[in-house]
Amino acid sequence: MKKAKCWNCGHLFKWSQLFIFYDRKSCTKCKKNQFLTAEASQRILGLILLTLPLTIIALLISTQLELSISYYALVYIFMLYAIRPFLLEFTNEKQHPLKYLFKQEDKDGS
Repeated sequence: MKKAKCWNCGHLFKWSQLFIFYDRKSCTKCKKNQFLTAEASQRILGLILLTLPLTIIALLISTQLELSISYYALVYIFMLYAIRPFLLEFTNEKQHPLKYLFKQEDKDGS
């Protein structure tokens, strides 16, 4: 897994710099705004959709074993945030996460 880098100057972000942010990030070196690419947003959404059923199963098992549900919720949230920085990729413009799923064909039909 590789760390995310600035689209402008190529500066590699530290894991701690990418741990918490929502939509945009400023480069610490060149100060340009960084936006998530559509592909990166799709990877994060895929991770959530992949791990959510497993977490629900773990929660169901924990209720049968009388374990704390909040423990599993915290582990799930931490796991998502710990892996997330390695799934990020930046660009200079804001992109819609579903942009590449619904590509529009050219007007001439090609």
